[in-house]
Amino acid sequence: MKTGKIPGKIKGRFQVSKKWLSLILIVPAIVGFIFFGCNKKSTKPKLPSWTTYDTSNSGLADDVVSAIAIDASGDKWFGTWVGGISKFDGVNWTTYNASNSGLASNFVNAIAIDASGNKWFGTFGGVSKFHE
Repeated sequence: MKTGKIPGKIKGRFQVSKKWLSLILIVPAIVGFIFFGCNKKSTKPKLPSWTTYDTSNSGLADDVVSAIAIDASGDKWFGTWVGGISKFDGVNWTTYNASNSGLASNFVNAIAIDASGNKWFGTFGGVSKFHE
């Protein structure tokens, strides 16, 4: 079993064995101290898993995404800073921009889907309504 102190302004101690991790922390707060404690069976915490989509591994039109909406079909719509709109249906990516679709501007900062399923895009050049 290993034990030790946690360096820095956080005061605490920990113990690690093959089956258990014990941790007690005292963290200075604005008013007083905050106390944390845990007793886990594993020394390897479960971290969230992420999938990152960018221009190098997907059909995303730009790496700066400023708006996201999901329609009733489950299609994901991404408004980008300079690439227009990217639609992802779970398999295929489609890009709509000012040159291939009549979008008012490639700078998209808002997406709304109304009760009828119409897609509205706020851009630096005005509002565009999407017609499939």
